[in-house]
Amino acid sequence: MTSDASQPSAARPVLQRWLTDASHTHPVRVMEVAAGTNLAVLVGLDALETMAAALDATATGDPRWRRKIAEFGQLTSMGQLLEMRAEFALALADAGIGYRSVTPRCSALQSLITPARRAGSAPATSPTRPCSV
Repeated sequence: MTSDASQPSAARPVLQRWLTDASHTHPVRVMEVAAGTNLAVLVGLDALETMAAALDATATGDPRWRRKIAEFGQLTSMGQLLEMRAEFALALADAGIGYRSVTPRCSALQSLITPARRAGSAPATSPTRPCSV
């Protein structure tokens, strides 16, 4: 089975939906292609998916959120992606969604910010083996 490297991973359905019309040079797509088996990058993408899914569920139907998703699809640099990820963390707090710092089991990562686990939701996962950067 071959995969189309220009498409976001099916394991990240929210990002996949958000990037439907995005360029193959979008920073998330570039990260997925370059990640290979690099767990540090893969865990970062999973954390972004978790944040996006929490916000997506909270802001569904809000026209401002649809504009923010469109803006996300137009990002062209890692700096823009990091800035938007910071906006997501602030939006989580503003929406009353708690978030926490997670120390992954990957020694190359110091911590990640992800939405706090809600009752009945799946726990956040982290790699169980060392990763390379």
